Formats: sequence, C-alpha cells, structure tokens
Amino acid sequence: MRAVVQKGTGSKTEDVLCIVDLPIPEPRDDEVLIRVCAAGLNAIDGFRMQGVYGGSPETVPIGYDVSGVVEKCGRHATRFQPGDRVYGDVVANSIGPKVAGSLAEYCAVEQRLLAKIPEGLTFVGAAALPVAVETSVLALQALKIEPGQKIIVTGGAGGVAGHCIQIAKAPSLPFRAGEVVSSASTSKVQAVMKLGANRVVDYKSCPLGEALEPTSFDRILDTTGEFRSLKPLLKDPDAVDKLVSIHGSAFAAPPGEVSPMSVVPDGALLDFIRPALEAGHIIPFIDRFFAFESFVDAVDYAIHGRPTGKVVVSVEAPVHTE
Repeated sequence: MRAVVQKGTGSKTEDVLCIVDLPIPEPRDDEVLIRVCAAGLNAIDGFRMQGVYGGSPETVPIGYDVSGVVEKCGRHATRFQPGDRVYGDVVANSIGPKVAGSLAEYCAVEQRLLAKIPEGLTFVGAAALPVAVETSVLALQALKIEPGQKIIVTGGAGGVAGHCIQIAKAPSLPFRAGEVVSSASTSKVQAVMKLGANRVVDYKSCPLGEALEPTSFDRILDTTGEFRSLKPLLKDPDAVDKLVSIHGSAFAAPPGEVSPMSVVPDGALLDFIRPALEAGHIIPFIDRFFAFESFVDAVDYAIHGRPTGKVVVSVEAPVHTE
C-alpha cells in the first residue's frame, strides 16, 4: 500500500516526508482494517515532523484523523462489520510512540477508537472531525459547561476551536452555552461568526484580554496560549478549574494558574456528538482538501498556511483482495 511516512526531522515537508510502499497491516484481535478514504491533518503532525514526541518511525504513516470503510475485523472486534463506514483518531496515545497513522491506503485501528459515520456525512467531512471534536468535548466536559453560561473559546478559526464553538452551542447536546465569544484575525472574523459565535474579537486590533469586560465570563477554553491574560475575565479569577488550556505552554505553567488538558481519543466521544451531526448543528469546518499525491502541499498548508479550519487529504484506496 502507499503511505506517507517521516524519513527524518525538520520543518521542510519535502525534506521530511515521502511516499513509500508498505505491507497492508493485519488487524490484531481488537482491531479492524480500514480502507482509507480520507485523512485529516492536525498541528501535532507538524510537531512530530520536527521530532517532538519522538517523531514518527519510518514504518508508520503520519496522520491521526481517518475515515474509510471496514475491510476486515480481528477476532474480538465485534463492534463493526466489513462495509461499515467509520471514522476516528487512530493514535491511542497522542504524544507517545507512534504505532499507527492515517495517511495511507490502509490502516489497522483499535475498534474502541472508531465510530460509525452518520448518514449524510462525507468521508472528507468525517476525516476533519475526530481530533477536533474529541478535544472539544473533553474540554467542555472538563469545564463543566452548563446551559446558559457565558464562555470564551480562543482562536476560533482553528480546527479545535471552530468545532468547539458549534458543540458548545448545539441544542442537541447538553452544554448549550448561552453566549460564546471567540477571537480571530481580521480576515477570519466573519468565518468564525458563521460558526455560531456571538462575538468575535479581532485580535489584530485589540488583544482579547483587553477587549472584554473583566469578571464577566463563567468559563474559558484557551487554545492559543493566552491563559495568563484571560484569567481576569473570569467571574471567579481564582477558580483554576474554570480556565482550561490545550496549548502546550500550559503544561509548563505554575500549579494553580491554569488547568492544562491532554486528549485521550475514544470513539464514544464521536458517538456522543452524533445527534448534533445528524441534526446539522455541527458542520465540518474545513478550509480545503487535497489529493493524496499532493500530500506535500497539504501538509505545508496545514502546518504553515494558517488555515481557516481543517485540512483534509482524499486517499480513496483501491479495494484490497486477498
């Protein structure tokens, strides 16, 4: 099978990534073999390219988000059947040694990491969702969002924040925030407003922490590393559990300053948002998609192009016959 792998470390995609031919993986007892139709790209792919988290072995494809069709099931993988349309984050330990990847024609994945794709959702749309929506749901749960609350989600044009805004406001989910305020650069403000944000601050004109009234928000999700300047915006600025950050810098912050959060992927999180997807309350937030052969351009754009939403690679692998 064709797969995109990492052959070194660095920031130049064409020097680090290449297409190779790998054996089609055999699913273990608790895994299913997926014929990949699309793969989503994330910031963490760029981090691994630069050697963070140990990079990616040359025998393991890059990528986390996948959508495709089940080809074969392991002995104990009973949740799915061949022919099922599925999607998920294929990397069980996001920052640990990489043992699976999505940017390949086939992928063997633990069944617990997957969910069935809702009717009406395309493979490209589905591949944009797993990392972003799983991170969003876990963050909103960690913040204990309650209906009617006033919250901030920074960096609304990003893949996580753009989906989080929709999830926080979705009437078919339990969060149902009363007001969501976000931030974006000048050219992206309107795109974030269309996601359902009640207000979007143009951070090029005024920093978010200065544009909003102090002590006026119930909860804050920081995706951009601004947590120190945002703390005074909380109604209770000393309540560290009401300020969650998924930005890497939060893990180096002194105890009591912010609640850093890492992600543990789980297909159940995708099942959780299924009603909102089926109702049209969540729309995949995609900037653009690329053909498999244009993987260099795709990764370059995802990592360096400051996309508005997610970048997806269409794979469309040939059907495997044993």
